[in-house]
Amino acid sequence: MPQSTTLGARYDSAAPNSLTFLRLLLALEVVMWHGVSLRGGVLPPAVQRVVSDVGVDAFFGISGFLICKSWCGRPSVRLFAVGRARRLLPGLWMSLVVTAFVIVPTACMAAGVPVPRATDLVDFVSSNATIWVRQWGIAGAVPNQFDASWNGSLWSLWWEGSCYAVVAALGVTRSIRARTVGALFVAVWGVAAAVEAAGLPPMVGPVTFWGPLRAGLPFLAGALLYCLRHRVRLCRPTAVAAGALVLASPVALENYRLVASMPLVYLCLYVASRGAHEWQGTKHDVSYGIYLYSFPVQQALIMNGLADLPWLVFVMVSGAVTMPFAIASWLLVERPALGRARGRQRARLADAVY
Repeated sequence: MPQSTTLGARYDSAAPNSLTFLRLLLALEVVMWHGVSLRGGVLPPAVQRVVSDVGVDAFFGISGFLICKSWCGRPSVRLFAVGRARRLLPGLWMSLVVTAFVIVPTACMAAGVPVPRATDLVDFVSSNATIWVRQWGIAGAVPNQFDASWNGSLWSLWWEGSCYAVVAALGVTRSIRARTVGALFVAVWGVAAAVEAAGLPPMVGPVTFWGPLRAGLPFLAGALLYCLRHRVRLCRPTAVAAGALVLASPVALENYRLVASMPLVYLCLYVASRGAHEWQGTKHDVSYGIYLYSFPVQQALIMNGLADLPWLVFVMVSGAVTMPFAIASWLLVERPALGRARGRQRARLADAVY
């Protein structure tokens, strides 16, 4: 890559990038954080604000960039909706079935506790078959004194889908442009800033309140960078400054996204463009599978007494158990669900983040 080029020149072309590999690293970062939080661990406040949020926030931000690119590449509501559904739903449905009828019963039997009734397992699957989660736990199977849910990661799917709907609405009205997206970003930023000024913790309370703020800031930052892609240059000094802001902002702010949303997305896009030659080879995106299965796998391990393992050992064990589920999800469910798409359309569907 030239020493300095624009986002548009880098990502509008067919040139390779390492976004798939970067998403894998971000998914593993979330696994590492859950290795702390699910066992009741706490970190220094500024550190915890970064490690607990940066992985998911980066996913939202990259998604904002790529989903806008996907719409603009083929502006059709039907194709857009079908593509998004194919990318999200088959993997989700299979993970719910595997969690309810494989992971949970196996964990219960290994722990010597009764397996939940079949009706309770079915309820877990049916209640969560849409991207809005209505049932977090399973009666008779409480895995953890700190968190009774069997897949707390799924909270983000509804807000990801809501962001897709915003992009579709902007696309239909031909409003995927810097002025409109920028106004939306400023509006969400203003609400988040008011919450910060009021001294309210940014992620406490009902998810219907903080979900739009948590998802909206990084997603719209990514969307705005897409709209400005021909004016934003990829260069090392800017990336270093962006990284410094991402690391420093949690020290001063409860909601570090007020400062770091745009720098975080920029940094991700820069890193993915620079690492293309080393990591472009992988065509297998297992990050969604890791997202779907790592939480229930970690809960199953905790239920069976592995919470006492050293943190790094626990993370490595849970990652090793999760990876076969994630690989199977991609090879047997997610990739075949995209199989009817062809050529560039298939590439767009596969490349867009969940």
